[in-house]
Amino acid sequence: MKNSYSVDNNLGEIMKRNIVILAALAFICLIAPAAHAQTSTYTISGTATWKGGGHNGDPVSGASVKIGPGNYSGTTDAQGHYSISGVKGGPHTLHLKATNPNGSVTKAVEVNQDKTVDITVRYRHVAIRKRKGGVGLQKQ
Repeated sequence: MKNSYSVDNNLGEIMKRNIVILAALAFICLIAPAAHAQTSTYTISGTATWKGGGHNGDPVSGASVKIGPGNYSGTTDAQGHYSISGVKGGPHTLHLKATNPNGSVTKAVEVNQDKTVDITVRYRHVAIRKRKGGVGLQKQ
């Protein structure tokens, strides 16, 4: 009988140890992808073009592009292209601001891989016109 009790006791201890190991592995498998998403960085790139004002499809050059939260920023080139790397995974807001002519766009972006985000900006030219009694701004 002592032998039987000893074997049963050893099997019980082995099963307990195996359950603890399986629980630890399951925990690691669940946590590892979330930790990886927080430490991985990605590149967000795209092209900004105008819409309206007789400029449909023209590139938006020299516009500032910012991605937050975080301090990610870039500028569009002469062809309207931009590329911002090192962006951490998660929900972000992309904001493009153009001047001369003025225009801006804000987009929600879920970053979980390298991504292309093309942007269309409504053309708004602000002209300075002389009026009687002073100078005024008028949107065109």
